[in-house]
Amino acid sequence: RLKVVPVDLSKAKLFVIQAEEAVSELGNIQTLRIQFDLEFDFLRETRNGLHYQAKPIGRAQTDHAIATAKSLLAAAWDILN
Repeated sequence: RLKVVPVDLSKAKLFVIQAEEAVSELGNIQTLRIQFDLEFDFLRETRNGLHYQAKPIGRAQTDHAIATAKSLLAAAWDILN
């Protein structure tokens, strides 16, 4: 059973800050699979589909995953500010 909980903006902002730090470090990681896996565990269906089909993760998927993370972070900051 789910319960409604009060909004905690400090925790939300901390979460977004930590997510931004993780995204900013992606440029330092050269291995595409590691870049993809680090940021996109929450896109499990896509990743699991790629793993199940044993397809390699290429630059296009990695770039898309990073762009999605950056968009989500920008939207989170819009909501929090």
